[in-house]
Amino acid sequence: MIIDPIATRLDAVTQAHPELTTIAEYYRTILPLIHRADLRVEPLELSREQIEQKFRAGMPLLHQVDLNFDERAARQLLIQLAQALEKMQSAARQVRARAEADRINMRLLFAAVLMGDQELAAEHAQTINLNADLLWTLAQNTFKPALRAWQSHFCATVSPDEWRKAYCFVCGAAPTFGELQGNDQARHLRCGQCGADWFYERLICIYCGYARPDKLKQFYPADQRTKVYVQTCDNCQGYIKNLAAFSPTAPELIAVEDLATLFLDYIARDQGYARQIIRPLEMPAPQELE
Repeated sequence: MIIDPIATRLDAVTQAHPELTTIAEYYRTILPLIHRADLRVEPLELSREQIEQKFRAGMPLLHQVDLNFDERAARQLLIQLAQALEKMQSAARQVRARAEADRINMRLLFAAVLMGDQELAAEHAQTINLNADLLWTLAQNTFKPALRAWQSHFCATVSPDEWRKAYCFVCGAAPTFGELQGNDQARHLRCGQCGADWFYERLICIYCGYARPDKLKQFYPADQRTKVYVQTCDNCQGYIKNLAAFSPTAPELIAVEDLATLFLDYIARDQGYARQIIRPLEMPAPQELE
């Protein structure tokens, strides 16, 4: 008997949080599509010197390099994802229609996703009369297979030990959450776009670099004090979820764990905190304790 880890985890999530059943069913459809998709990316080879130069400059490995993938395969995945969403959001039919008519610029959308440039994607959505937020969400999911393929390649050869940025060292995306791994529960940030995993100090705000205990707070659910919590920063009003995982969550399950801890987002937002924008190369250095 083959056990599907995505379906198994979603079953557990909906059992614990019945109010998430509708969105979980959508995930049950799209996550296997994303996991199985092959965008036939061309391998990217970087020398040790090139990698070290990028790390010193704070530049993600996939930035400012030529990246090639199968645009037809990407378009087909976009069509499938839009079709899966049509029952929940009628505007998805328009996205599917534009994609089938080859009116969506897949190369432009990929560049927007890689650079985290939602405005660029929104401008393109406007030119073809599509819902900008919907197109952005679908684009982010469409290119996950390509980004994960490149991340998997680098994972075998690149150690991010020297990377101390809050954005992903592979693709530059903001982390989805922090994971407390191993017996020492060291925090690793996890990228929901490519699946990368890198160490980041627990008592530092990932957004503004503050490391003052009086500015950083932790909010725990009453029944899960040792498993999950929200770290907030009173300096920038940002927050990040932290989960005890011991071993890294598989890339295809990061979105599921994000959904499973949606109640943490509500806790943080109810206190006036928000996920802040992280732009590669613009993040401040961590500040020393005062």
